[in-house]
Amino acid sequence: MASYIAVLRIDENSTGWALSYGDASNKDVIEKSAPMPLQLFYEPGDDKKTYIGHTAVLKYDSTQTEQYFFMNIVPLLTKTLKKNVDENEVLIEDVTGKSLPAVNVFTMIIQSLIDEMKRQLSPRYTFDVKKDLYYVIVVPAFLQESREVNLITKAAIKAEIEDKMVSVVTDIVVVSFFCQFASSHGFSDEDKYLFVRLGDTMEIMKHGCKQKDGSKSGPTVSSFQDGMIQVKEAIENFMIKVFRKDVFEKFKAIEFTDYLDMKHCIAIKLRNVSSHTEKVHLRIPTSLLDMYKNITKQEFQDDLCKFRELAMVRDKIKIPASQFIDPLEKAKICVLSHIKAELENENMNSILVFGEFAQTKVIQEEVNLLHQNTKEISDADIMSGAVIVGKIRTPGQLIKLAPRTIMVASLDIGTAYSGCSYSYFEEFKTNRTKIYARSWNSGSIQTAKTPTCVLVKPDGKTVEAFGYEAENRYRELIEDNMHTSYYFFRQFKMMLYRKLSEKINRNLMLKDEMGRSLPAIDVFAMSIRFLKDDVLENCNKGRAGIKIVTQDVQWVLTVPAIWNDGAKQFMRESALKAGIEGRRLTIALEPESASIYCRHQNISAGNKETGDKDISCFKEGTRYMVIDAGGGTVDITIHEVCENGKIKEVHAACGGDWGGTSVDKEFEAVILELVGTQLFQRFKN
Repeated sequence: MASYIAVLRIDENSTGWALSYGDASNKDVIEKSAPMPLQLFYEPGDDKKTYIGHTAVLKYDSTQTEQYFFMNIVPLLTKTLKKNVDENEVLIEDVTGKSLPAVNVFTMIIQSLIDEMKRQLSPRYTFDVKKDLYYVIVVPAFLQESREVNLITKAAIKAEIEDKMVSVVTDIVVVSFFCQFASSHGFSDEDKYLFVRLGDTMEIMKHGCKQKDGSKSGPTVSSFQDGMIQVKEAIENFMIKVFRKDVFEKFKAIEFTDYLDMKHCIAIKLRNVSSHTEKVHLRIPTSLLDMYKNITKQEFQDDLCKFRELAMVRDKIKIPASQFIDPLEKAKICVLSHIKAELENENMNSILVFGEFAQTKVIQEEVNLLHQNTKEISDADIMSGAVIVGKIRTPGQLIKLAPRTIMVASLDIGTAYSGCSYSYFEEFKTNRTKIYARSWNSGSIQTAKTPTCVLVKPDGKTVEAFGYEAENRYRELIEDNMHTSYYFFRQFKMMLYRKLSEKINRNLMLKDEMGRSLPAIDVFAMSIRFLKDDVLENCNKGRAGIKIVTQDVQWVLTVPAIWNDGAKQFMRESALKAGIEGRRLTIALEPESASIYCRHQNISAGNKETGDKDISCFKEGTRYMVIDAGGGTVDITIHEVCENGKIKEVHAACGGDWGGTSVDKEFEAVILELVGTQLFQRFKN
């Protein structure tokens, strides 16, 4: 009897999981992971290690020959099976050419997904992964042959899932279940639909069509080798042409992490480029530029003159959009021809498209013109369809009531960097330090915070981007000489400390990098609103059904301890303007927040006599100092643990504006003295 339905999705290039209750009347996905790259790290040995997704890349060290790193796993499986190799003898090569049995690779993928799901859901959900879950493993439509399904099923059993508690099903079949039982598209048994999967390859399935004798034909899937795979190959060939094959191949082999980051950036550009795009700005890893110089004995920028249509601006190449659009257009023509052929043979009521290629603007612009009732199926819809498959096939159900989700979220707008985190009350009861922090993509690594900078559109009211994105977008605007109408604010927090007295000044203006001004309260409100919305968006990514909204959250906004009442009130009113209710808002002092967290942390202290280490939280009577050396201020507080477990202030908070940015200013003063104010200001602008 299954208490939950667990969905494990293994797509061409990505993977993920979802969870739903086993109650047949409840079709909602209650928890869901964000998509992860389908990349697997494996290190054999007594303490064997396996990691999946982004973590796999971080763990992999290309100099360690005993390690395995797998990518392009599903395409490699298909390629090998086409050689008519027995499924038990299929091997999959990693990036270095070492091989493992395919069933072992998929076993590790399935086990890693289950471990990751359990880790993220604990302790909110308690279940036995072997007894309480019915598993639905979703694979791409081209893995529809019985031996391919058998191989995945064997891998699941090897991962200790009972054969009666698992179904392996293709994504295109899952979509048909979603449309019949869960969608609001109004499908009926009499209607005819065309399901189109547009990924690295293309698959089409017709539903509800009749044979010559008038009977309905069963669902059949037609496969075509047209899709994103040719586009990706064309872009990589272009990069090889620009950087030389010997340089690019060595870059792939030695700077593997940078290569994957570059591929990720290219995938984003492909998704967003359209017929209106003129130039594509692609960041080039420093390691690739250094490698080019070491091998060719030339600076890449000097050699770039061989390609008249290209230009280098700092660490980015400006590429004509045609280099991206042309291969997309070529693939699009092939894809559309297959769809048109199906439409000529049958009068379809609707076309439903999904997959990586379907998410590109180039294909979206055209597919919608093919049929008046064309709909895009999202990843969330696919997960919902898989849940329905599980509820139909599971041997039994057990009704569960969904727990009420209430959470606390903290927003920290720092002088140099900002961030946000949240905690669920249910988890807080058992683990007070169980906190989820938002990760930010700097372009090369994931960081816990993002630069405090906001790019505002010319209307002065709408955020164009925040943090790393704002920096990157502003650079692109400068390169295209379009930045003068935008507002770019950075490190603006300390202005409140310097300009506000005990009384609040709501008319305070804030100057951006170009000297243009906006009301300070608007800039802070836009920044707070961005972080607030970002928290809600990230929380709701893994949920279906009831969504978390602003009113469900207790919001905590942190400020330096040395700020006066006027600055604190200014932050409160900015938060109110950002859409946070006063009763749902707490203003907390940064060092006090750190102090409370330390109160619940395990502290390790060595014993000089025995050499042992005592692990315990701060005990009653313990006094401790918290020094918050941030970007703008340095705050010092001293607290003592009281009898009732609470803390009291031993000394009033003190400090000053001696943070990291004051060091930056001293460095800037040295440069100003060396080159002069006029030249430095010209360089800055």
